Amino acid sequence: GPAEQGGASATPTDRPESVRLTVTGGIAGVHRSILASTDGTVEVSERKKGYWEADPLSGADRDRLKTLLKQIDFATLPPRSVDEDARDMFVYALEHDGHAVVTDRSVSLGAADDLIGQLERHLEERL
Repeated sequence: GPAEQGGASATPTDRPESVRLTVTGGIAGVHRSILASTDGTVEVSERKKGYWEADPLSGADRDRLKTLLKQIDFATLPPRSVDEDARDMFVYALEHDGHAVVTDRSVSLGAADDLIGQLERHLEERL
């Protein structure tokens, strides 16, 4: 009906967007991830500890997340930029809106690197 029509035309920016960062590798065989949403909710998982809902993002961190997600065109990023010969490197996988980007951060990915850095910091703070 007309009610749903109105809902559909709401600006998409009002819908929370989420992005997941998964960090794997290193000598210790790390495997952990963070799912952060522009509404502030954060879920964290770590191989030994499992999966939990963590402290929400601050307002400033939410705004920064929104800004970075707007800046990054995930469709144009290389899906994989990893030096396959490097051993014990950390590998970062970013997932957003059906796109996945995997990098060891040996190649600059612009704002995507900033996003990885921010998400990694949020993850470390919550482990």
